[in-house]
Amino acid sequence: MPPPILDSPLFNLVTINSLLSSPAPQTTELRIQLLSAKIHLLTRQLPLALSPSGRSRPVPSTSKCPAELPTTLTSVPDSTSTQIPTSPVERKDNSPGSERDPRPEVEVMQVRLELAKTYMGCNIPDYTNAESELSVVEKGTKGMIKRLSKGSGRPRPQDGVKGGDVGVGGGQQDEQGGRDGDGVLKQIKELRRESLKGLIEVEEGLGKGNRAVRWREALEEMDA
Repeated sequence: MPPPILDSPLFNLVTINSLLSSPAPQTTELRIQLLSAKIHLLTRQLPLALSPSGRSRPVPSTSKCPAELPTTLTSVPDSTSTQIPTSPVERKDNSPGSERDPRPEVEVMQVRLELAKTYMGCNIPDYTNAESELSVVEKGTKGMIKRLSKGSGRPRPQDGVKGGDVGVGGGQQDEQGGRDGDGVLKQIKELRRESLKGLIEVEEGLGKGNRAVRWREALEEMDA
């Protein structure tokens, strides 16, 4: 189910991004709610194949962070922007997996990593929920790295534009696509590296030494 904060019609991605980037002090619990809501909205825009349940994980009610949530919201900067759909967006994706634009997935993984770090930053670190988010990031980025490494590693061309078209600017577009793809792959690898570092800390905090060793070995393998 959607995070409770989305019960307000004023909350959309523009609103949430504005609040997350605001210099005003925020409680840790509010930030957790905002990040969870952002994940929920972003995953709604992914093809269903990439979002098994069509939604993000519900915000746990057992978080150890102080529960200091706003009960009302009367005005939010830029809150008049277009609302984000509240139902999964179905999109056909008949192309090979390596040609699928990974950037929407990357954005979701970035927010999940930030949410995990927020859980870990609670006065009493919430390692259980952090572990859950980090595991999703680790598994997701590992799959994306494998998929992109087998393919061209480029973001998918826009509809009607073939990456290999020969014509005015065609070669330049193809070369630019290659550079962009390499940059995305590097970004995904860094996300996985950060998730592994987080998992090592989390497992040690939970007293799961064997699992911490496993993640440390995976990190060393990446850096080899």
